[in-house]
Amino acid sequence: MNDESIEQLLQLEKDFQDAIVANNAEAIERFVTEDWIIVNADGRIVEKDRFLAVVKSGALTHDTMKLDEPRVRIYGETAVVTGCATSAGKFMGAEFTTLERATDVFVRINGQWRCALTQLTRVAENKTD
Repeated sequence: MNDESIEQLLQLEKDFQDAIVANNAEAIERFVTEDWIIVNADGRIVEKDRFLAVVKSGALTHDTMKLDEPRVRIYGETAVVTGCATSAGKFMGAEFTTLERATDVFVRINGQWRCALTQLTRVAENKTD
């Protein structure tokens, strides 16, 4: 793996998160493919247009998004970035905070990395009995 490519992908991931925290649908769109989807923590698929529409409407806002423990794996023109994601904001007026394992799959199109898939898995509470 190329250290420069890894650093580029980590910066891209941070810039992508910053666009989401800025609630800027146009900026978010620059980081994703035309057919980008999110598989959310409940296993539901959220299409790109739906996600961008709720951001544009203000129904979904983020004030925090952070990826800890990032790991980058590059496979030719495809890269996988995983980590532990913390996010907070409001959806339909209700506040939320989530802790999830996140995976973003990037593909290189015309020399530019774009996210094609975001997979979120809720981290179970650490319960001691």
